[in-house]
Amino acid sequence: MTTCAERWKAEGIEKGIEKGKMQGKTEAILDVLRQRCGPIPEAVERSIREVSDLARLGELLGHAATCDDLDAFVAIMQQ
Repeated sequence: MTTCAERWKAEGIEKGIEKGKMQGKTEAILDVLRQRCGPIPEAVERSIREVSDLARLGELLGHAATCDDLDAFVAIMQQ
């Protein structure tokens, strides 16, 4: 039988892993955009950092790697 403390610990570990994955994808998006498009406006960076869905971050990473320019990426992000 699992104790409450063990269950809370496991849930905390899972949340930490997911948060780490999200931060990693967010940083990857920003790195790709910087390499391809140059400096990123603060408002765009903030919008990227506000995304809290791991699947959406994965989609955005793909778009960051293939978009024509930063304006195209922003347009995709707003969809």
